[in-house]
Amino acid sequence: MVTPNRAMNAFLFTCYDCLTLFFLAASCASRGRVAGEPPTGCLLVGLFSACVWPLSRELVLHGSPLALFSTPPLLAALAMGSLVGTLSSRCLGIFERVVAWMEIIALSLAATFGVLCLLPVTSVSGAILCAFFLSALPFIFCDVVLGDVARILTESSRLMRSLLGAVLATAILLFLPDTLPLPSHSIALGLGVLFPALMHAIRPR
Repeated sequence: MVTPNRAMNAFLFTCYDCLTLFFLAASCASRGRVAGEPPTGCLLVGLFSACVWPLSRELVLHGSPLALFSTPPLLAALAMGSLVGTLSSRCLGIFERVVAWMEIIALSLAATFGVLCLLPVTSVSGAILCAFFLSALPFIFCDVVLGDVARILTESSRLMRSLLGAVLATAILLFLPDTLPLPSHSIALGLGVLFPALMHAIRPR
């Protein structure tokens, strides 16, 4: 029997997953627009690149990546993110600043949510390092597809900020009491994204 708390946690984790996929797909599609690709190419880049993250995560956690294709909300978030990223960059123009914000949010969400998923099955250090590696994979794949493999090195500050956010989220999960009105993983995810965003606002580079 599924308890209410477990059902709520499952629902929240699905929401986190959808939000992460949406931002990953949107940022990768916008990345394609910055590189000068046509809209259809950007849409495909967003779809394929964002898929790398849930597929690799499910492969690490469960040995099979098929969970992505059996969860309609995740597929919808993936499609909507790619579409929004393509259309927004086309309608509003190519803004490096907007793309940078989407990327820092996407990286932080992927790294922090990855920690939430991995902590129950591995050590703390293993969860942080694995989540950090998995969060960078979509952008590495995107850069390879766009023919700009060195771009990930020029944006290393965003990766490091997402890593610091994941570390902060892990500390919160380990030391935060369970008697709070909000779930501890929601607080950890929020602060794990807010901290890199604040660092990016203070020093964009």
